[in-house]
Parts: sequence; C-alpha cells; structure tokens
Amino acid sequence: MEHPGRAAMLHGRAADWLSENGHIDDAIEHALAAGDGDRAASLVQASWFRYFNAGLGTTVRGWLRALESSAADGNTATVVTAAWMAALSGEKEEMDRRLEQLGNISSDVALPDGTKSVESVITLIRGLFGFGGPVDMLAAARRAAELETNGNMWSTVANTALGHASYVVGDLARHSASFRRPRTARQRLLRCESWLSGSWHWPKRN
Repeated sequence: MEHPGRAAMLHGRAADWLSENGHIDDAIEHALAAGDGDRAASLVQASWFRYFNAGLGTTVRGWLRALESSAADGNTATVVTAAWMAALSGEKEEMDRRLEQLGNISSDVALPDGTKSVESVITLIRGLFGFGGPVDMLAAARRAAELETNGNMWSTVANTALGHASYVVGDLARHSASFRRPRTARQRLLRCESWLSGSWHWPKRN
C-alpha cells in the first residue's frame, strides 16, 4: 500500500533539487504539487525580477495565478511579487490592494529577491511609480534609499528612483548627485535607468 504522504515528499525533493540546479519553473511546479505553497512563493519571489527582465513576464504572471489559487495567496512573498507585477503592468487598483496588504505586515526580514524588508518594497514601488504624486514619490524614494544601503541591485534601484523623483520635483542638484559616484556604481545606475525606462512610463516633470 502506497504511503499517503509519499507523493508530496517526492515532489518536495524534486523541488529542492530543481531549484538548486537552476530549474526554477519546474521547481515551482513541484513545490505546488507537494502542497508547499510557501516554498513555491519564495522561489517565485526570488526569481521574478530575473524572469521579468528577460522578457518572461508572462511566466511570472502564470506563477502568480497558481499561487493566488492556493493557500499561499496571502504569503508575504506572493503579495510582494504581485505588487511589483501590478505596478509594472499599470494595474493601480491591484497594486494599491497589494501595498495595503503589505502595510499590515510587520516584518524587517530580508526577502528572497534581496530587498531588505517589506517596508523597503513599499517605498521602492511608491518611489518608482509615483502614483501618489511627486511629493509622496520623493518621500518614498528617500526612505527606500535610506533602507537599501548594502550596494546590491535594490540599492541601485532606490538611488535611481531618488534621482528621478528629485528631477520631477525640480531638485536638479539631487538628480545630478546620483551620477557623481564611483565608476562601477555609476554604471549600475545607468543600466538600472535603462531597464526602468523600458519597463514603465515615468512620471514627467511639469
């Protein structure tokens, strides 16, 4: 007689092996089949940016649909990824709903994609997209830059957001300061701005 938990155990092992060997799409499928929505949500959250940046936003949205129809819909990792994808798609109502959910989560633990905390995600999104207007955009970008200080990709994104928000409100000195950095950091900022400009429409300066 087959053990009732054997299939879930095998799917879980497969998810572990596949994720460790870079087969993220299959790993997520097996994690869900194992009934481990939290594991699947973490894998999605760790990988969404790389897939989106490679033009695979449809894949990320497929993962989210699977998570949202599972017990992992309210998982922090799911909500974070959904908030980013809604913002990138211009779905303001869904973005606001997800940001409200995040606002009710009190956690300062780093997230699988490398962002420092839930608060960092909220301020990054508000500071980048500017749906709350220029003043809110600038305040959020400043806070994001304060939080993301470890020099990784999200630190670059935060400082790019701060530079652009400063430009929008007319603070050209702050905008220019974003580029008065060591060569490597400046190159990262330029690459980040290039990616961002191809991903959504920035608020324009009046």
